[in-house]
Amino acid sequence: MSDRFSITLPEEIAADLKIWAESEGRNKANLAGFLVETAVRQRFPDKYPPMTVGFNKPPRQENTTSSS
Repeated sequence: MSDRFSITLPEEIAADLKIWAESEGRNKANLAGFLVETAVRQRFPDKYPPMTVGFNKPPRQENTTSSS
């Protein structure tokens, strides 16, 4: 279940949030929700499991064999 509410931001912060969100292909509300959730999880680390971001791909291994 999720809770929906409004926030008020200074104009310059809102403008930068919009730029940030657009650079990631998301809307301001989605990015703001992610940022708030991240902050709350950091504030109460014993209550929430760590977030995983990305696809958790194993590191790429370089080809160390050389053909002579």
